[in-house]
Amino acid sequence: MTVRPGKEIVCDDVNYSTLAVSTKGYVIYAFPMKYELPKMCLSKGQAVIDSYPCYYIKLEKDYFPTIILVIRFICGREVVVLMKDRDIDYSKSRLLYAFNLDSFKPKFAEIMHTYQQELINQKLTRDI
Repeated sequence: MTVRPGKEIVCDDVNYSTLAVSTKGYVIYAFPMKYELPKMCLSKGQAVIDSYPCYYIKLEKDYFPTIILVIRFICGREVVVLMKDRDIDYSKSRLLYAFNLDSFKPKFAEIMHTYQQELINQKLTRDI
């Protein structure tokens, strides 16, 4: 099967819902059926990194975020693409993991900052 650049195919696979080919044909974007984000973090948010709008999650006290997902338009839809996960830099990879932005946003919103968890624990301790 041949897929032209800028097009996508629906997968008949338990791991991925869609595979999309970049407009120049250099990169394949794989959309996993299931994925999880961390439950807690030191910080999270949106920023511009190297002139790209992105979401970031810091799990450690390093200067750079632990996880970086860049916002892109792929095959006519807005998605986030995983660019960095801990020590793995995917920026030069020809296979990238992408997630629909609409389904990503609620999962991102559920990640608690560690200080939020500490406040909850303090309240529970006082109520006992």
